[in-house]
Amino acid sequence: MVTIGWVFAALKEDGSITTWGYHPSWDIFTPTDNGYIQLFANDFSFAALKADGSITAWGREGLGGTGAPTDSGYTKIFSNREAFAAMKADGSITEWGHPSYGGSGAPTDSGYTQIFSTKHAFATIKPDGSITAWGDNHGGHGAPTDSGYTNIVSTRGAFAALKADGSITAWGDNHLGGSGAPTDSGYTNIVSTGLTFAAMKADGSITAWGRSDSGGSGAPTDSGYTQIFSTQTAFAALKKVNHAP
Repeated sequence: MVTIGWVFAALKEDGSITTWGYHPSWDIFTPTDNGYIQLFANDFSFAALKADGSITAWGREGLGGTGAPTDSGYTKIFSNREAFAAMKADGSITEWGHPSYGGSGAPTDSGYTQIFSTKHAFATIKPDGSITAWGDNHGGHGAPTDSGYTNIVSTRGAFAALKADGSITAWGDNHLGGSGAPTDSGYTNIVSTGLTFAAMKADGSITAWGRSDSGGSGAPTDSGYTQIFSTQTAFAALKKVNHAP
């Protein structure tokens, strides 16, 4: 089951879909056929995937509820607030939704393995670690042009990409983590709130950047931490303490 505001959409065993609730801006409603295997949602619309990889979308016109691809073979669907992006087994991507917020501008080649999102942009990565982004200035522009990246993490308005050597590149809204990333290397993991990033090194030291009132300042200055947890506006780090016998 997935939800949008006051609306629910549920998938039955036969692959049919039932939708109920209230949404004042819907233009197109629930599909009446069956055979669907998975449901997805952005903030305004639903998208459903069939076993043959065909897609049906419904909800708000221009914000993902219309414009879904008419072919088949898709294996994954991703969303931001106002758009969807669907990936095929060959790593090609089709997007739809608000044209300024990721509903247009997706790469036309193939070979991508994963898609990530902020509220108004998408980023996708290839096996060689090269990255392509599209959408607005919340991460749709300024992606790194080199390769070797292994993971991408996002806030609401920025992306941070980690390389195999532990170096980090960030881009997007400067106030939401798009600038201020550490310039050294050796980081092993990146965690985000909605507005801030925090990165950890192998020695358990932590660097944070982004909104100062939402975890971007105040990170611990010592090391030995083993894990970082996050809410929408704060971080907590866990350290292993060795007690004397």
